[in-house]
Amino acid sequence: MGLLDRLSRLLRANLNAFVSDAEDPIKILDQSVADMQEDLVKLRQAVAMAIASQKKTRESGKSSKRSN
Repeated sequence: MGLLDRLSRLLRANLNAFVSDAEDPIKILDQSVADMQEDLVKLRQAVAMAIASQKKTRESGKSSKRSN
């Protein structure tokens, strides 16, 4: 079992080294910024929809009060 454990550890170490070498911090940051910008657009759209819904609800409330 000692040999298999050592081979397993060697393989994991080499895979971790490969992933670490492949990572480019600038690309990772650029992708993070792009993801956040997409999220911001979606959030702004959701806020606009919520505000429109709130205005519509207020208007319908005002019109129902007037008819009473």
